[in-house]
Order: sequence, then C-alpha cells, then structure tokens
Amino acid sequence: MEKNSNLNIRIDKNTKEKAEALFKRLGLNTSTAISIFLSQCVREQNIPFKIKEKRPNRRTIKALKEAEKITKTLK
Repeated sequence: MEKNSNLNIRIDKNTKEKAEALFKRLGLNTSTAISIFLSQCVREQNIPFKIKEKRPNRRTIKALKEAEKITKTLK
C-alpha cells in the first residue's frame, strides 16, 4: 500500500485560479493534475514539455535598442 505525502507550493493567485479552472474543465482537481505531472516527469526522466526562455517582443526589442543608443550618446 502506497503512503501519501504532502507537497506545499507557492504560486501566484491568478495562475492558481486559471489552472484550477482548466483542471475542472478536464475533470481533474489540482492535486490529481500535479500528481499526473510528477508521474510523467518520473516516467520520462525529464520535464514532459519543452521549456523555453522568454524572448522579448518587438516593442521591447525596439525599446532596448533605443536605450542602447541613448546610453552610447551619453558616454
């Protein structure tokens, strides 16, 4: 017989609410969804999806380039 263990995590409220709504639509509760995720990680010995670095959008890139130009002119 398996023994259960508690897992406490901290996550922002908005993400938690959106995740709970998604899981409910899928017929799951949060605990079951997290258990599925962890089981899949163990089975695959990896994170079961690709983790990407956030890349800045066009507006941010433009602002960074502008800031770089300003910085160069101040030197």
